[in-house]
Amino acid sequence: MLVKNNGAKVNDYHKDSDNSKYSKLWLIIVLAVFFVIVVIPLWFVLKIGILYIPKISDMVFEPAEAEYIVEKKEVNENSLMYRVKFDQDSWYLTLSEEEVTYLLSNYMGEDWQMVLSEGQFEVFGPLVTAINNSDQWSYLKVIYIEDASLQFFFNDLSLPKFLENYIIEKYLLETSTEDLTSESKYFEKIELKENELTISGGRDKLNNILQNVDYDKVLESVINYFRK
Repeated sequence: MLVKNNGAKVNDYHKDSDNSKYSKLWLIIVLAVFFVIVVIPLWFVLKIGILYIPKISDMVFEPAEAEYIVEKKEVNENSLMYRVKFDQDSWYLTLSEEEVTYLLSNYMGEDWQMVLSEGQFEVFGPLVTAINNSDQWSYLKVIYIEDASLQFFFNDLSLPKFLENYIIEKYLLETSTEDLTSESKYFEKIELKENELTISGGRDKLNNILQNVDYDKVLESVINYFRK
């Protein structure tokens, strides 16, 4: 009888041990699922700044910064055509980054700017505030490097293509990215230089600009030009 009782106790011990192992395994699985479903998405929305939680956001959220601050130089849009220069059958117009920043801020908002360098640019500005804190802004940074595609960053986090399209359609343009045409009717080339850019095209393109230019369409053309 003693042997039988000891055997039963051993069996009970193994059962309890197995139950304990299963319990720990399920606990690990539950914690892993909680981490994937709750913690990672929460960290992401805090990181990009669209949600504000006191103290936690102060540790996680880091707003993006521009390469440097560009001072605006006022430009009379109606007089831009008088600055156009001609070369045989083509035309070109050169604008400084201060002038481009002025035009961009008129379109997108006061704090938007554009940094220009040889074959590159950086567009930077505030896009949205946190849903529960109007003082916390999230910034969009669009970077272009020659012979490469546009790169979109939301508070320094690189965005996938479908989010790029969403931002373009919702905040930058009033059209679907699928409707962007492959050819601009306003210009043929944009050359990026240190602190300035030059837009050029044939005389037929210039006629389109002279006839009641639609700046929304011009911006569409610029975005599509650098997305090629």
